[in-house]
Amino acid sequence: NTLWSYATVGHPSPKLFDAAAGEAINKIDKFNSQDISTTLWSYATAGVESPELFDAASGKVINDIDTFNAQAISNTLWSYATFDHHQSSPNLFDAISDEAIKKMDTFNAQAISNTLWSYAAVGHPSSTELFDIALQQANKNLHAFTTQGLCNTLWSLAMVDHNIESAIPFLNRVLNLHQSSQLSLTIVCKIQLHAVIQWITIEHQKKSPIPDD
Repeated sequence: NTLWSYATVGHPSPKLFDAAAGEAINKIDKFNSQDISTTLWSYATAGVESPELFDAASGKVINDIDTFNAQAISNTLWSYATFDHHQSSPNLFDAISDEAIKKMDTFNAQAISNTLWSYAAVGHPSSTELFDIALQQANKNLHAFTTQGLCNTLWSLAMVDHNIESAIPFLNRVLNLHQSSQLSLTIVCKIQLHAVIQWITIEHQKKSPIPDD
């Protein structure tokens, strides 16, 4: 996939992506789940917006959502959320939520964190059931979460004001990594954790388990 290759190496080519968008729109009915998710992911990763393509793809995603696996679901959600492209297709996030719940036992750590981040990032009313089931799956594979995955998940819980108790395993994991000097935080992760600490200490008036340093 040419678009995937350009996006992966961080070499966006607006002219190439613009031309490919028109072709993709014309052939969208022939795309399978991998074609759609990879194409949308490529645009989001490259930072090249194409509202027309995302609008055209949303109907196809909804109709074929039962054919999407965990990676395709999470990549599609992440792509729409990255461009904050959800208001024109709110039914898309509802349809994906229902399918994600059914297939959550196949989601790995990255798919879980990307899924929760996507719903929190766009502010779409997500079902409590989706977050509850995703967190149950996450707790089975907590060791597999990257630092950014932990930060994304915690931030998502804070943004939707999910049950604060559900954040404890992730906070404990961050704390353990911090104490063992295995925690390397990006600027984004630090900002996210700051928001989480405010959620805990200000909104819920609880003591933060994360050291100030």
